[in-house]
This record gives sequence, structure tokens and C-alpha cells, in this order.
Amino acid sequence: MRAYELGDPTDGDRARHAQLIAALRGPGEVRKLQHRLQALERLWREVQPNCMSRMRARRGLVPTADEVACVARFATHAASEVRRCVIKLMGHARTHLELVAPVVAAGLVDPEVVVQLHAAEAALELGAGARLEAELSAALASPTWRVRWYAAVALAGTPQRERAAEVLLASFPARGNALFGGGRLFDGSWEGLVRAFTPPTPAIAARLAELDASRKASS
Repeated sequence: MRAYELGDPTDGDRARHAQLIAALRGPGEVRKLQHRLQALERLWREVQPNCMSRMRARRGLVPTADEVACVARFATHAASEVRRCVIKLMGHARTHLELVAPVVAAGLVDPEVVVQLHAAEAALELGAGARLEAELSAALASPTWRVRWYAAVALAGTPQRERAAEVLLASFPARGNALFGGGRLFDGSWEGLVRAFTPPTPAIAARLAELDASRKASS
């Protein structure tokens, strides 16, 4: 098998998954619940080859609708860390968009910013821009720039494309802000996300050209 090919989940992965789902169906304290959801997230997500990690590259385990529903019922839990874990899991359940979309939509207006952030990222991962267009459009006004980033990119393929591009461009970290390393700390991630706007708007194309020129000047 070539290094970049992903394997299937193992029998051990499937057995562990069954144990975790069974545990979620029963009572449990918040800390155990959070740990079980985190363990499930590691099984549902795809693991890409990484020389810095000992994890075996593999495809994510695809949950059933019933298993997604079992997780989704914790989306209104009182603990924000539990809600955050649930939203992260929803972002991996691409085959059950109709089931997970309402959960992600609720996450976008959660009182905790960290939940909003993971909801915007989940909407992007799910390709749910059209399904959640209204909720993501509202998230473009978030005071948190990372929420605006993910909401904007999730909307790249919708009628909100132009407005989303403007928001993404305006959300680029200021180069004079020492907290962001003069802006360079986030150049790469911003540039990767903005590729969703293909072809780019004139303003985005100009910013990409500026980044390219800056790299060449510093090399």
C-alpha cells in the first residue's frame, strides 16, 4: 500500500466505536461523557498520513443515522465542552446532512464562542453552505474573526459569495498587530481557505498577489 493511501477502520476501531455508542446510551457524568465524545471524534474523522504522528492513516468510520442521533441528543447539554464535542462530531457525518444540519445551525448561535467556531467549521467541512445559508450569513457579522472566516468560506458556493468574500478579506489579521505576528502567522491558513473562491474576486486576487510578493521579498 502506498504511503498516501488511506486504510479502512480496523475491527478494533469498530469494536471501540460500538462500546462508546453503547456507553452514550446510558447514564454518565459530564467528564466521562466528554471523553467518550472525544474518543468518537477520533474514530469518525479521517486520519491523513503524517510523519509526526503515530496514528495510522485511515478513512473515518462512517456512523449510521441512529448513531448520529445518539450523539446529537447531547447538543443542548448544559456543559459547553460537551456541546463543542458534539458539533465537531457532526462535522464528520457528511452522509447524514439532513440530520446534522439543524444541530450545526443551533451551534452557530450558541452562547459560547468556541461552539460557534466549531459550528462554522463543521458547516464548511459538510459543504452545507446552501443548506445553512441564512445561519452562516448571520455569522458573517460575528465579532470573532475565526467564526467569520469559516462562515465566509462555507458560503463561497452560494449567492452570498460576494458578501462572504468581502468579509473574509476584511477579516485578514492586521499586520500591525503583534499578537498575530504582524499577520504572517495566519497568512498560510487564510490563503488556504480563500482558495474556495475560485475564480477569486478582484480584491482577493490582489491580496493573494500581495502575499506572494511578500514571500518572494523575504526569501
